[in-house]
Amino acid sequence: MAVTTIPTAGITFNDNVLFSESSKGVYLGVTSATAANLLEDYEEGTHSPTVTGDGGGTATLNSGSNTLAYTKIGRTVHLTGTIQVTSVSGCSGNMRMTLPFTCLANSNGTGFHGVMVPLFTVNAAGDLGVAFQLEPGSASGLFFGINDNGATSAQLTTGYYRVTLTYQTS
Repeated sequence: MAVTTIPTAGITFNDNVLFSESSKGVYLGVTSATAANLLEDYEEGTHSPTVTGDGGGTATLNSGSNTLAYTKIGRTVHLTGTIQVTSVSGCSGNMRMTLPFTCLANSNGTGFHGVMVPLFTVNAAGDLGVAFQLEPGSASGLFFGINDNGATSAQLTTGYYRVTLTYQTS
């Protein structure tokens, strides 16, 4: 049933709204169809990341601490949770972790995002702690140590990594 006239008092639904096609959405805050105001994607889920060494090898995660939760609203992804890396044998370079969605890539560098990572029982490679940097155009990022002189060092250590980051997809 199509609605052709919307009363000034609004519409009240007694149940969920289900669109006939997955590409449909809701225009928010406008009185006419404006592409910038169209919300056509909302998703909640979990992501079981793969952690590898940037130079090769695969890290082992504790099966009780190997899942991150995400919420995707439009192009924005919020990812949070704790992973426990129990082994990095055979790994080299920085730790690389997969993401649930590909990070935005564009020519002005706004696809790059870095966040500090709270640690628990982790020996940080850097003097100031550990950061995670997303790679534009990729569904992964790297953990690395930050030093007080501005340099970075390889972060490839076992322990608990608490991840909370927000990024854009394309």
